Amino acid sequence: MSRMPRGVCEFRDRFADLDAVARSLLSQPVRRDDLWGNFHAGVAAGLVGNVSEAHKRFSAVLAEDPFAGWIRETQRTAQYLLDVADDAAAVRAWASDAVLSCRAKLTLGDAPAAVGNDVLLRPGRI
Repeated sequence: MSRMPRGVCEFRDRFADLDAVARSLLSQPVRRDDLWGNFHAGVAAGLVGNVSEAHKRFSAVLAEDPFAGWIRETQRTAQYLLDVADDAAAVRAWASDAVLSCRAKLTLGDAPAAVGNDVLLRPGRI
């Protein structure tokens, strides 16, 4: 029996791979004033090769009012990802760099060897 709380196991089952994550995020409509929802859905769409949906979601991010520096920074990233959305390798490289950067900032080290950084960014069951 696992020592993980029930919720963790349920989330692992629900979001077992990038395709499942993308389906969940893309099931939500594009909404104004939902910068992070649109951004995350755009990243997921880009990682699974759904270029048209990535374009739609990143365009929604760019349409937000850039009233704060963090929004402008997010929009710069969205513009880059919009520009490379049809290049799956470039989207994966950006995502891999982002994951490694966050792990470093949180002092988490490398991804566990059983998972590996590349596996985290490929569609299919982990």
